[in-house]
Amino acid sequence: PPPAYDCELLKQPLRFATINDDDPADVNQQCRATAFATLPGGWVLAPNNTWTIEAIKRFGDAAYYGVTADGTLHFSRLAPDTELHYSYHTSQNNYSHQLLVDGNGGYRAAHDCARVMIQRCPEGTFSLSHDFCEACTSGACAAGEVLCPAGSAADACGKCPLGQYAGGGTCSDCPAGTYSNVAGQEGVASCQDCWRGTYGAAAGATTCTACPAGKFSDAEASTTCNNTCEYQHFSTVVGATAYGQGCEPCPLGNSSHKGAARCVRFPYNTVLVEPAEAEGHQFAQLYATLNNELPGDDIPECKSSIHEYAPLPAGWILAPETDQTMRAIRGYYWNAYHAVSALGNHFMTAVYPETSVTPGYLETDGWGAYRPRPDDCWARVMIMACPPGTFTSDDEFACSPCPAATNSHRAAAYCSALPTTYVTYNNTKWADLHHEIAPDAGGTVACPDFRLIPGGWVIAPYADPDTEHVIRSYGWSARYMLTAEGVGLPSLGFQGANATFNNTALSDGRGGIAGECAPS
Repeated sequence: PPPAYDCELLKQPLRFATINDDDPADVNQQCRATAFATLPGGWVLAPNNTWTIEAIKRFGDAAYYGVTADGTLHFSRLAPDTELHYSYHTSQNNYSHQLLVDGNGGYRAAHDCARVMIQRCPEGTFSLSHDFCEACTSGACAAGEVLCPAGSAADACGKCPLGQYAGGGTCSDCPAGTYSNVAGQEGVASCQDCWRGTYGAAAGATTCTACPAGKFSDAEASTTCNNTCEYQHFSTVVGATAYGQGCEPCPLGNSSHKGAARCVRFPYNTVLVEPAEAEGHQFAQLYATLNNELPGDDIPECKSSIHEYAPLPAGWILAPETDQTMRAIRGYYWNAYHAVSALGNHFMTAVYPETSVTPGYLETDGWGAYRPRPDDCWARVMIMACPPGTFTSDDEFACSPCPAATNSHRAAAYCSALPTTYVTYNNTKWADLHHEIAPDAGGTVACPDFRLIPGGWVIAPYADPDTEHVIRSYGWSARYMLTAEGVGLPSLGFQGANATFNNTALSDGRGGIAGECAPS
């Protein structure tokens, strides 16, 4: 920079954009930058330095490369395999002289898949050229104005931009949870609180963002949103202002984590991978892909549907990078060339024998839904079921151990209490699924709700003669007790009928079991 430039100004956050004002998330713009464009006032061509290179890497999905003021081309996160990726898109291996000028103040990148990066002059500087920002030297400013607000095109006083307020001779961002949509505001009190149903995650906002479906905020000045619904429920209400607003149960056969905007089907295309002896734990792990691909489908398919963010089913997490996960990925096809782990690395499936690893392939909407990087329709996100004795309903990265006196089966969203009232017969414990009922209790109780079977227990098999003996020997506060085959056997208090009932076991489609019941 010129000698007059105050390097202390670099302590301010630097703002970058492309000269075409591309949306960083728009994948449809990747290779369409063909027109020359001029710089807006108060912006300069971004210098070739560490900050600009980092901005290019963070830029998103709109371009493979960014070009700096000296014509140097740098790779965005869409092109992590630098030399290989560049040679794939162009016949040259020249990373300089990539900036074109039309002679009328217009610029464009030489490569259609690249963008010219520009940088806003920070507060206290201005720009009369496209090359650099100069330090301002004007005198005192009127109330409510500061010397050269960020993005100034002249050495003059001006109003603080939207999202900021004037105070102490400088512009400051409105705090998180507030916003300012008027330029020239004075004092932090001029920033307005975000209203209920919205949030402001970062400082310097010009408006507030509505809570997405599945989330709510019930207070003003919120900086985040909370889960609207419990697991196994969802809500499509955007901008919800209360817990439970718009919540509906997931359809049969579907599931969700807490705070979901939609439900997903329980994974049914799965593989069970046994642990190696060296891994030192006892559980096989169950794997699937987030979009339920067939493990044995060895013809990869480019699917645009995977570009949609999808939530995880309750009881499942993003697959960690363990030996079992690697065997699940590399030992099967999954209708894909690549599978993506919880760390965002993508690995080759069994379609290719290669073992290359590429980072940066997992994206999230920030609210518990995920997808592979949208420029790769051949990748799939791997998920893993929580092993027995653990659960999760709101964490996509880890399963929690069951609390004391509870247990769970695989892929559980919560842990069930272990039976405390039971009978022992032939060295086997027997209990009612709704185990607050004592085995020797008489009479009948109200129809029970759906319950998960606790880990370490199974529904009693009808084929086992001990099952009939235990049912007929106790009252169970019921006329009939159900077996695994759906056959109901009469209890001790209903011995007058020798009949059995078939198909009387009901499922809620989400792992819960109950008996067909009449209050009488």
